[in-house]
Amino acid sequence: MKITGLSFTPCKSFNRYLAKNLKAELAVDLGYKIPTIFTEESDELAFRNILPLDKKNTEAERSYGLNLDIDYKTILFGGITLSINNLFFYTRIDDPLYLQFNNDNNSYEYLTLDGYADTKGIETNLKFTYDHYKLFAGYTFTDVRSHSNGTSSNFPLTPKHSLGLVLIYEIHGDFRIGLEAYYTGTQKLSDGTTTTDYWINGVMIEKRFGNLRFFLNFENFLDTRQSNYGPMFTGTPQSPNFVQLYAPTDGRIINGGVKIRL
Repeated sequence: MKITGLSFTPCKSFNRYLAKNLKAELAVDLGYKIPTIFTEESDELAFRNILPLDKKNTEAERSYGLNLDIDYKTILFGGITLSINNLFFYTRIDDPLYLQFNNDNNSYEYLTLDGYADTKGIETNLKFTYDHYKLFAGYTFTDVRSHSNGTSSNFPLTPKHSLGLVLIYEIHGDFRIGLEAYYTGTQKLSDGTTTTDYWINGVMIEKRFGNLRFFLNFENFLDTRQSNYGPMFTGTPQSPNFVQLYAPTDGRIINGGVKIRL
């Protein structure tokens, strides 16, 4: 077993097994970021009605992170191989920057939170392989919160639970087909309301004929769209107020093509 930054010696009877099947890495990260208006929030607003940064109200962000990454591989019954990856993570950001609407001048301004924000969670990925079949399964739990003045609150547009499933049948160099399904759990919007959870499904097909490869993709074929769960804006078409985006907006997507190998 290998743990970055630490020495570790397991029992002799397990030395060979662990060295072959199990690996672990521990990482510590430090970060520093000066204030900037180029963030996801300002990009969504197209940088309109955003005040310049005020040095008196903003400070540099400092981050501290800890990650533990564990990999395990083994062969199960019937020739099924299993690969497991577990990532445990924690990140803390002191004096995070946030965007706030100022009613006095009808503009947005960046301020530094008097406190900190932290992210903790786990990401687990499984891979099963048998003959021409491969199954990938990934689950992520993420808890993101801001802490200030003795209180804490959830970050908006951050699902705690997400899941991904991909099943592939492949004859190497000839044909493959894949099915995928991705789950996104409920999220909190900036106004405190809770969104609905949703699934996105897709199909991929590829066939080879000599140096030609034909492929066809059906993305989101069940037509999952945010407009299915509620209106996309309030007000009038002449003066709309758009809602926050938390799900796909474009519905089904079908594309295909030909790859030529020279």
